[in-house]
Amino acid sequence: KIPAGIKKGAKIRIANEGNKGYNGGKDGGLYLFIDIEESKFFKYEGTNVLCEIPITPFEAVLGANIEVPTLCGSVSMKIPPNTSTGQKFRLSEQGVEDSRTKKKGDQIVIIKIEVPKETTPEENRLYEQLKIISNHKIRENLLND
Repeated sequence: KIPAGIKKGAKIRIANEGNKGYNGGKDGGLYLFIDIEESKFFKYEGTNVLCEIPITPFEAVLGANIEVPTLCGSVSMKIPPNTSTGQKFRLSEQGVEDSRTKKKGDQIVIIKIEVPKETTPEENRLYEQLKIISNHKIRENLLND
């Protein structure tokens, strides 16, 4: 049995499962050296699990309820209105269990706003309309130090 929260490089000894003992002696121990395959989606910081979740521009502006994958299945997470790329949200106790304390870490969800690769003519028309009525000057303070 592999204990929860085991770290890469850890060693597990299984008694009497190694080589046969000499001259009637006990069998030796079998040692397992743990190597953990890296995930393309999850990153680990101690017992915390980090992941990047893409959302659409309208979900970022208006807010949304989205499904987020965790180590134990998907959970629903609320995206508040006016969420920015890079904003982090914590899903309590959705991380890895610490084998000593038995406490679970958290899952940290990092938001990434993604623009659709293709848009319909109707979507383009609405974006054009938004561009006309928007008065946000998000780059005006770039060079003001």
